[in-house]
Amino acid sequence: MKLRQLVFCLAANMASWPALSAMDITDIQTHGFISQNYIQTQSNNFFGQSQGDGSFAYRELGINGSARLDKRTLAAVQLTSRHAGQSDNGSVEVGYALVDFQLNSSSDYRSGIRAGRIKIPLGLFNETRSVPMTRLGILLPQSIYFERSRNVAVSADGAEIYLSKHLARGDLSFRLLSVEPNLVDKATETNLLGEEQAGQLENKRSYAFRMLYEHNSGELLLALSHVQLNIDYRAASSIDIPSNGRVSFQPTILSAQYGSEFWTLTAEYALRQFKLAGFNSLLNDFSGESFYYQVSRHYQQKWEFFARRDHLYADKKDRYGKRFAQSTGKAAHSRYAKDWTLGLNYRASSLLSFKLQHHWINGSAWLPPADNPDTQNINRRWQLLAVSATLHY
Repeated sequence: MKLRQLVFCLAANMASWPALSAMDITDIQTHGFISQNYIQTQSNNFFGQSQGDGSFAYRELGINGSARLDKRTLAAVQLTSRHAGQSDNGSVEVGYALVDFQLNSSSDYRSGIRAGRIKIPLGLFNETRSVPMTRLGILLPQSIYFERSRNVAVSADGAEIYLSKHLARGDLSFRLLSVEPNLVDKATETNLLGEEQAGQLENKRSYAFRMLYEHNSGELLLALSHVQLNIDYRAASSIDIPSNGRVSFQPTILSAQYGSEFWTLTAEYALRQFKLAGFNSLLNDFSGESFYYQVSRHYQQKWEFFARRDHLYADKKDRYGKRFAQSTGKAAHSRYAKDWTLGLNYRASSLLSFKLQHHWINGSAWLPPADNPDTQNINRRWQLLAVSATLHY
């Protein structure tokens, strides 16, 4: 039984379970959001036919709730619907559905376990990226938080151990996950194997880890996170190319953020190692590299302006894709992207917010393939304008 079916069955039958019915369920919270976006590009498409007059084919809806079952146990679930051009069709997905049990909780030390569908702690923002009002701008830095392969990175099914220790000037926390990746679409296959294949991907046991230090109540954040994502590919027949194989994707991210009353400075750096076993000689192991740095300025708790520089290289030994183009005949600019971004956020009220951002991009490494099937007409230099309105409670 898939996790989403299990969640719905649990909800439908909860009242009939004597143990649960007897629980003193408290601290019930619910939140939701709906976000409509407009995207217009000069050259290339992003989340729909965005060239020319632009596209409204990017929208997000979500609802989440949590309830404390007893002093140590918390249950939480999130349902989302995301329409993003050809990449996501708007179907309802389980963002997370978990039970959190605290083993120990005191003023100096906290530990516990979680089980179910769990958000993956990758970098500073992966856990909250599904909720529009938590993002700085409309799109997070694409060098770290890919939209073209977000579904496999956001959450996974399994278990987690966490612990945190309060120090003299801050807090140190650790999270360790053993999970199976959430392979819900063909976009994952295209991004991992270069194009859609006749066979299918299969979940394998994967792991994630993050160590986070928060200094002086979050004034300074320092984090190290690592994921080992293991996925098998099963060919449709014995004569298929590529043949059976395994993909191991291992991103390691260093993160830092400093915040003052009016300014926030953020930077993250990632090394992404691909290891491929089986398949055929056309597929090779390589390591990617990416980073961004950004500054944001806050005004009167309503306005926020930000500027960002973003770099993505699919192969750090072939940064501008020259060897890739020679060996495959594909565009060199599909292996890198360098991006300047300016953005403005306005919180009109506690329920309504608006965002605007503009990108100047050199390279096409983070373009969604589903929106750009004609690879011969993808341009190296392009611009992207995004506008959003979000209602949340």
